[in-house]
Amino acid sequence: MRLDRTEKETPRLRDRGVYLITGGLGGIGLVLAEYLAKTVQAKLVLLGRSPFPAKSEWEEWLSTHDAHDSISVKIQKLQGMEASGAEVAIACADVANLQQMQGVIREVCDRFGSIHGVIHAAGVMPGGMMQLKTPEIVANLLAPKVTGTLVLDTLLQDLELDFFILCSSLNSFLAALGLVDHCAANSFLDAFANYKASRSNTLTATINWDGWQEVGKAASAKVSEQLQQWRHASFQQGILPQEGIEVLKRILGTTLPQVLVSTQDFLLRFEQFSSAKELQHVQSHQKANLSKPTNSRPELSQAYVEPRSQLEQTIAQIWQKSLGIEPLGIHDNFFELGGDSLLAVYLIAKIGAATQTKLSAHSLIDAPTIADLAKLITQNASPSQLTNGQAKPELPSTLVEIQPGGSKLPLFLIHPVGGHVYIYRDLAQYLGSDQPVYGLQAQGIDGQTTPLTEVEVMATQYIKALHVIQPHGPYFLGGSSFGGTIAYEMAQQLQAQGEKVALLALIDTPGRGHMPSDIENDDIKIMSYALGVGANLPVSVEQLRQLSTDDQLHYFLQQGKTALRMPADFGLSELRHHQNLFKINIKAMRNYVPQAYPGRVIFFRASDRDSFNPQNPELGWHDLAMAGLEIHEVPGNHITMNFPPHVQVMAKLLKVYLESDTQN
Repeated sequence: MRLDRTEKETPRLRDRGVYLITGGLGGIGLVLAEYLAKTVQAKLVLLGRSPFPAKSEWEEWLSTHDAHDSISVKIQKLQGMEASGAEVAIACADVANLQQMQGVIREVCDRFGSIHGVIHAAGVMPGGMMQLKTPEIVANLLAPKVTGTLVLDTLLQDLELDFFILCSSLNSFLAALGLVDHCAANSFLDAFANYKASRSNTLTATINWDGWQEVGKAASAKVSEQLQQWRHASFQQGILPQEGIEVLKRILGTTLPQVLVSTQDFLLRFEQFSSAKELQHVQSHQKANLSKPTNSRPELSQAYVEPRSQLEQTIAQIWQKSLGIEPLGIHDNFFELGGDSLLAVYLIAKIGAATQTKLSAHSLIDAPTIADLAKLITQNASPSQLTNGQAKPELPSTLVEIQPGGSKLPLFLIHPVGGHVYIYRDLAQYLGSDQPVYGLQAQGIDGQTTPLTEVEVMATQYIKALHVIQPHGPYFLGGSSFGGTIAYEMAQQLQAQGEKVALLALIDTPGRGHMPSDIENDDIKIMSYALGVGANLPVSVEQLRQLSTDDQLHYFLQQGKTALRMPADFGLSELRHHQNLFKINIKAMRNYVPQAYPGRVIFFRASDRDSFNPQNPELGWHDLAMAGLEIHEVPGNHITMNFPPHVQVMAKLLKVYLESDTQN
């Protein structure tokens, strides 16, 4: 049916009536509030969950903030309402919290005497794949619409309201991807309005809004440049503010419990939606047993050989699930497939659990294929323990054999923030197969032991670990970023013990007074940095802050699995553990106070600088290196300088130092 204009300009509205609008500082809430202010000079109570400046602070805010600041824009709108003769009160409370709302209703009634109408427009920005939604995410979205409605109904039942308007959405009929909880919340509003209409004379109506052009959560959401064009075209068909006001006027002139507002032929849209669902249902059944992984097996240096035993099949299935590649052969190399440190530790844990075998965190370095791992598990011994039948000392858990073999003195590389050492695999490869390379990874990386929090303690423990391989000097030490800080302290302690340190190499390690930006207390900044600097995938902090905490982590996981080569089934618990080590390491680096070092320091500086890392990290070491600071610039940024093709430049320079120091 068609809703015609009402004869009365302001049906059900009272001059200077008292109206409560939840979500009143949101886009739609403000539009409707402005209408009430201009037409009936209403006494408005605008409810929001976030703090808002007190009226006495408005002028100061406007004078100290840009006119386009979101709070400034709202203050100007509120001032305009008051200039129209309205009285505006701002209330800060969670509409789903009964106790908080009791206080709000009591204060409103004490101040204005009663409440004549309610517009419930509160809501949470929806979005996210159903498979990634947690009970907490869903509950957070349902709360304002479901619990909030019930709270309002309970607290307002003794008041004689002229109307109770619920802001729903067409998504309860035309469901969209990622909005399963949003659809459920709006469906509740629809059902509630119809239920109340059958039991009360008060107009209780739900409005299933189509998208709005200039206001609302969809219009205010920040999107990537790739989505700007799509959103612009989509919003051209949205509801204009004046049209939304006209809809409210017409609904207030009826007794209908539910009104659908569509800018296009709704029946046609619904038929198209229903047809698309049927087609999708048929296609899903046709493809149920034909689904394929994200990626097929790439061109590799060895031919495909299928698993020969149940053990190899088990390992292959774990690899395929985590790498997102199928099929994988038993001689396919983990690192050639794109594996890295994070994935290696994760895979080893998965394989160990599936085979009831205890594997060292560095097993994949010595056994990088499915066949090698199967052999290792069968022998139930670390490959580091046997070399040509000769017994080798068992390595401490912190010591990783990155590149075994060779007759030269080993190079020890210490982990950067996060605790892993697989970042050095490419550097080791370009140093040549005759150069032994060991990594020192962080205690606590396995999630079982307690992480160390002080550089001095880390250095002492790592020295004990390297003594297993090399009891006495001369030593070759180095590390990227925070790893260089620990290497510096290790060199200090070794020299204090009377040992010779032939090489100390710092790879873009920030020195005292030249530290990176403070991000360790902000998970959003950590994620933005990792994606931007590490994966060349710029995502602003502001964009991430638009999401809930869990949605931020889910987004990072989705992007990281592609850009940062995380395992396909890497989850929130693993990510939180990795973030925790990151924070602990950065804090330890900031707290460390380096002393003057009597030897020479070799510094490899990344040519590309970013806003997070210091512009001149080498300056913090200049006055501490008593025998000189030699600086070499390497292409790439703080992270990518460790990967091909940039790492070849560093390897070539480092090789010269290793050879010359060996001869000396």
